[in-house]
Formats: sequence, structure tokens, C-alpha cells
Amino acid sequence: MRRLFSVLTLAALVAAPAVRADEPKKAKADVAKIKSDTPTLVLHVQPIEQLVADAKYLAALAGHEEEAKQIDSYVKSQATEEKGLEGIDIKRPFGLYVTLAPDLLSSTKVFLLPIASESAFLDLLDKTNNKAEKGDDGLYTVTTDKIPIPIPFYFRFANKYVYVTAQDKRSVDKDKLLDPAKVFKSGQTETLSAVFQFSHLPDRLKQVAVGQLEVILANAKQEQPKGETDAQHKLKEKLVDDVSKKVASVIEDGGALRLGLSVDRTAGELAFGARLTGRDDTPLAGNIAALGKATSVFGGALGSDAAMSFLMHWTLPDALRDSLAPVVDEAVKKALENEKDDTRRSQAEKFFKALDPTLKAGDVDVAFSLRGPSADKHYTLMAGVKLKDGAGVEKAVRDLVKSLPERDQEKVKFDAETADGVKIHRVDAHKSFDAKARQTLGDHPLYVAFKDDALVVGGGPDGLAALKEALTAGPKAGPQFQFTMALARAAELMAQDKQNTAAPAAARKVFGGGGKGDDTISLVVEGGKELKVRFSAKALVVKFFAELDRQRKGMSDDSN
Repeated sequence: MRRLFSVLTLAALVAAPAVRADEPKKAKADVAKIKSDTPTLVLHVQPIEQLVADAKYLAALAGHEEEAKQIDSYVKSQATEEKGLEGIDIKRPFGLYVTLAPDLLSSTKVFLLPIASESAFLDLLDKTNNKAEKGDDGLYTVTTDKIPIPIPFYFRFANKYVYVTAQDKRSVDKDKLLDPAKVFKSGQTETLSAVFQFSHLPDRLKQVAVGQLEVILANAKQEQPKGETDAQHKLKEKLVDDVSKKVASVIEDGGALRLGLSVDRTAGELAFGARLTGRDDTPLAGNIAALGKATSVFGGALGSDAAMSFLMHWTLPDALRDSLAPVVDEAVKKALENEKDDTRRSQAEKFFKALDPTLKAGDVDVAFSLRGPSADKHYTLMAGVKLKDGAGVEKAVRDLVKSLPERDQEKVKFDAETADGVKIHRVDAHKSFDAKARQTLGDHPLYVAFKDDALVVGGGPDGLAALKEALTAGPKAGPQFQFTMALARAAELMAQDKQNTAAPAAARKVFGGGGKGDDTISLVVEGGKELKVRFSAKALVVKFFAELDRQRKGMSDDSN
């Protein structure tokens, strides 16, 4: 329990800003000014009892069930209804709250710990050589030497909690204590969650934060590394300006930033999420809402049976697009100058000219998916990229192929198929695949199609079918970024790495037949009412990697 107390004291220290020795004391009127029922920052942690249950659940998945049982047994043997665990109530949440003041040093910062028995908690302090001295107003003081710079900690009991602060005891004045029921809102499901209210930041602090940001980014704009051209530097300047504007918008117009880490034992899922809202009727709120309406050419083309899929679409602001054009021109010019063959340079020039509108559009929209594996352990590929002038690019490709040696021209069969009025071209590139590509896609040709707004490629056993499906899927609103991996399906792909040759065996043992949705990892970024970033993994994913590690070690032991 000595370690537990050290952790708690450090948590309270984190909540406290440093104090200058020459800082004058503030009047009570100043202190009253920062009182609030809605703190700037709240950290909420589920009860110790639930944390232990979550740890036991994860440990069992990772193959360390015995260690978890020992912790669980210790907590159950030491905790009682009357005194809890060393005076701490293990059935109620804990955490901290901070209310920032304009002068920062007058901010309120409090660590909250649920108490089952005040006397047992005080005994705990005595046993850890952190004896508390009680004042006339019920305020306790502890000066600990467990940290490099000894500082005073203050706490008082109220509302079945102990309120702890460091350095400035005004944070735990009786008239400033917040009701834990209002701090820790009911219905919280995340194991660990934090809420930062930008809207509750004092205007003075917002101005200071934006000012510091501008200074930092101004220095970044001035730097011009060796080899950076003027066009690249101007693009970097515009990029820095855009980042500065967006971060300043979050500081000035942001609502709440919510972070959450959850262990959902019922659903069998682990997740980390971040959510940001803008205050109503602000540009930030409008920009976040616009992201939720943005469509991707490939939004409906990823398929539901992918071992791995990826989607990203993003549009650059006008100022960045204008600065991007000269950088593109420089890159194309340099590429053409490096080509010494006049015929090839001429063909490349035509090709780049066709690509020019796409390269300068600043409209990034790309996707791919690997589906399968098939019975022979090969995957089907679908990949696509948005184009500004698909017909022009297709014409340039046709002309480019005509300039190739005859043996290479024979590998390309234009207009081999048609789907939804779009010509599909067959490319027998598989004949020159390297070993890894052949292992992934098998001995199958690639299929290529140009729409007015996209290039789509299909490969592998069902590449033609996947391409046709993508051509007919149509645009769809969705996340700005999405990555998904189904480990049961991706195991054969992972096995191509020498470190993961046991992946298929581990997947069979953990997921059985696979494809049941209990093997997925995903990362999603999307807009709408709020900007959301969410990483999630099914709980069995932990068991899979633990089993994979066990089999790796077994193979290593066998080889020795």
C-alpha cells in the first residue's frame, strides 16, 4: 500500500502548477472568482474493484491469469465493507478536477479519492511514514519526502471522499469543494476518461496560448533547410499558417475535448477514443460538421469481407492548393530533366500533363482492400485513387503503352472487359511479379479501369469482380480516415514475415473458423456533430498476439 499512496500523491502533484517563491498571496475575492461547478478538466477513473476486474480479464487473455488471480485475491482478502481497502472505498470512482484561473497560480486543483473509513485511511498514512497533522478547521497537512522536492500536501474529508491538493491549500477550502456526484457524472462507462472544456478557459489564458502558438510556428516558418526551394518554402509557410489557424480555432471556439479508454468485458472490446466539439454557431463547429458530409469516390467499394482495408479522403484549403501548384511544377520539371531519352521524355511529358489537374487539385481520395484469403491462400486486391480528368489520363496511358517495346505492349490488353459503361483493361503484370507479390496475389493478371473521376485497379483471384464492384459502388459519405484489419483473414499475409510464420496457427487456435467479427482492429477519424478519433480492437486480439508470441518462443526453443 506504500506504493499506492505514492501514486496518489504524485497524481495530486500533477494537478498542481509550480509556485514561484515571490508570488504574492491572492485575496479571497480572487479565489471566489474561480469557483465553478463545471471544472476546466475532469479525470474520471472507475472504481478500484472494476479496475481489478478489467486487469484480471486482460491478463487472462494475455495468458497471465494466475498473476491476475493473485491481485484479485489480495484485494478481496484485504477489503471490507466497513473499512474498504486501507480506508479506500473500492466501489466508487476516483480522479481529479482542475478549474483554471486567469492568473493560473490561483487555479483550483483537487484529487478525489473515495473513503470508506477516515480512521483507516489516516492509519495508512501513518504506516507509510506520512503522518498527517490536523488543523483547527479540519484541514490535514502532510509533507512527504517521497518525491525529490518535498512540498506540502493538504486534504480534508467531505462527501465520503478525501479532497487532496498540493502547495496551495485554498483549493480545498470548505466553500470550494465540489460534490463528487457532479464531478463524476453518472453513466460513465469508460475505464478511464478525461474531459477538457475549452469553453471554460479564461479569455486571458486563451490569448496567452494563442500567442505562444504563434511564436512557435513563426519560428518554424522562418527555417529553410538546405535544399528547400522557394516554392516548397512558401507551401510550408501556408501549411504552418493553416495549422496555426486550426489550432487557434480549437482554443478559441472549442467546446469539449473528451478522451476515453475502455475495457468492455461484455462486448469483448478494447477502445480508445477522442471527441472534440465546437461551440454552437462557430466556424469550428461548421468545419467539423462539413467533414461529416464529405463523400469519397470509394466510400462504398471496400467490401465487407476484407482482411485489410484503408480509406482516406481529404481536401486541402484553397490557400494550400494555390501554393501546391508551383511545387508540383518543380517536381515534374526535375523528373523530365532526369530523363535523357527524348522519346521517353516526350511521352512522360504528355503523361504528366494529363495528371497535372489531379496533382494540383489538393483533393486526396485513396482506398484499397485485400480480401480473402482464397483456398490457395491468395488475396484479392482492389485499389483506387481519385482523378481530376480520368479520360485524359487514360488517353495518356494508351499513348504511353504504344511507345513500349513490343514484348511489353503484349502484356496490356485494352478494352478486355466492360462494366457500367466503363472499359476495363487487362495487364499481365503477374508474369513479372516478385516472390512476395506472387505469394500475395497468386498467378493472376491485374485489371485497370479509368472513370471520369477515378482510377481503379483489381488483382488476385477475384480481381476482376472486385474492380467491377468498385465501379458500380458509387460515392458515399463516410470517415476521413479508416483502417480495418481482420486478423483471422490477414494471418496468411502476416506469415510472409519470418517473425510471424506462426500467425495462421495462432489465428486458428484463437479465432477458430474466423470471419466472425471477433478478430478486428480499426482506426477511424470522422466528422459530424463532433470530430471523432477512435481506435478499437476486439478483446480476442490480445489473446491472438499472446498466442503468437508463445508459438514464436516455442519455435525458437525447438530450433535451439
